[in-house]
Amino acid sequence: MTSCPFLRKLSPTVIQRDVQQLVKLIPKCPFASRLFAGTPLCSTRMCSTVASEPHSEQSLVCKNVSECLLKKCPYTLNSSELASSESHSCSQTTNSYNCERSHDHSGGFSNEMSIPNTCALFAGWRKSMVDKGCLQPTVQSRNIASEDLKLFESNDDNDSGFEYNEFFASEVEKKKKDSTYRVFRRILRDAAEFPFADDYSTGVKRRVAVWCSNDYLGMSWHPKVQEVAISTIRKHGVGSGGTRNISGNSMLHEELEAELADLHGKPAALVFTSCYVANEAALHTLGTRIPGLTIFSDAGNHASMIHGIRTSRCPKVIYRHNDIKHLSSLLSTVPRSSAKLVAFETVHSMSGDVCPLKGLLDVVEANKALSFVDEVHAVGLYGTHGAGVAERDGQMHRIDAITGTLGKLVYLLYKVALSCGYNTTVYK
Repeated sequence: MTSCPFLRKLSPTVIQRDVQQLVKLIPKCPFASRLFAGTPLCSTRMCSTVASEPHSEQSLVCKNVSECLLKKCPYTLNSSELASSESHSCSQTTNSYNCERSHDHSGGFSNEMSIPNTCALFAGWRKSMVDKGCLQPTVQSRNIASEDLKLFESNDDNDSGFEYNEFFASEVEKKKKDSTYRVFRRILRDAAEFPFADDYSTGVKRRVAVWCSNDYLGMSWHPKVQEVAISTIRKHGVGSGGTRNISGNSMLHEELEAELADLHGKPAALVFTSCYVANEAALHTLGTRIPGLTIFSDAGNHASMIHGIRTSRCPKVIYRHNDIKHLSSLLSTVPRSSAKLVAFETVHSMSGDVCPLKGLLDVVEANKALSFVDEVHAVGLYGTHGAGVAERDGQMHRIDAITGTLGKLVYLLYKVALSCGYNTTVYK
């Protein structure tokens, strides 16, 4: 169910309480609207509200199996698929589904179909059949793995409660065994000698060179930068004392944001704690606030973009990496009147591939979509003023939203110039 852009709009509580709530979101979901298109529904139920008398409401029940919308459900299996996977999927104790084989006396469903009891649509059908007396109420059970049972077993003779420490210790041990447990180096960088640092990771101090920093040119160690930082701290203190909502905007931050907006040719800019947070927050907000938005995402996008799109829970479509034709064909399947957004990177962080920016923007504009472009790995390397691939290719004015970073070359140089009182127009 979590993979369905329609069903995941509702909380599990709402789905379990009243399947009729699903009907309200059908027109907003491309998946559900196609699923329900032309499907005659029958049987009514009585419902009432505080302000009205009971009235008849259309029920989410199909007339017969040939018209049943469940036959298109991605969770159903036909008989041949079921035969090959039954021992694997329906008998394993770790399976999250309790597969139920339909029978002729169960309201007309075919033996060719297996329906998971977790399907909200099937649950609604079963409830309506029970209400009409066509089926006997059944108690659904779930096979729980022995490992899972340990979390829920209770001992009446032992009132010590859940063993939290034991549980977390076992989880940490699992991470260590599969080599995903993170162990960080313990270092102290030397301000007098860039890029050297003292490494204490092994318990014995040793001299190392740090080449993995985003401080490419070591400008954070520049004597002028250190002087200005110290004098600014003495004048304004350390930190803002709170968020913008609590303590207001710093004038210095507003000046910085105005310069960044001018660099990228946009009317405004907003500084985040990191570009990961910027991508995640921006895409999440757009996905939740724009009605009916569908996001088209490049297959090679950074994790921050993927996470923002995922948490927005709006419909998403993934097109092949830097494939203009594939993107165009996918966009054409969505009505021009529907809201669409295409998200991609100019210089991809994982592969280093440079996108065909002009071609992508041509397709975006032809389909009346918005563009969200990550220039994090392009600023400082491309363009007359280091604004990125968009500046180099003369496409900056065509992009709706751009994300950059304060941790890479140009932005660091800009901060140095601003701090040292140099003429910053050279970076605009």
